[in-house]
Amino acid sequence: MTPDGIRVLARQPIDLERPHPFTAAGNREFNCLLWMPPKEDRAGDIVLADSTNFTTLFGGDESLKHFWNNLAAMR
Repeated sequence: MTPDGIRVLARQPIDLERPHPFTAAGNREFNCLLWMPPKEDRAGDIVLADSTNFTTLFGGDESLKHFWNNLAAMR
């Protein structure tokens, strides 16, 4: 867990064939799935997912809709 309470659940490799200042700085992957557990005034969990996981890895917008539907149905 990072000092600010954000937990990195997954990292995504970066396509190094496409130049970008982020990779020029030496980065080879980015944090694509984050979890922020309840803390202080935040009563609930927050899960942050980069949408490129769905559009490039899992077939596009339809898989993203399924993900959010599944997440909303959890209790």
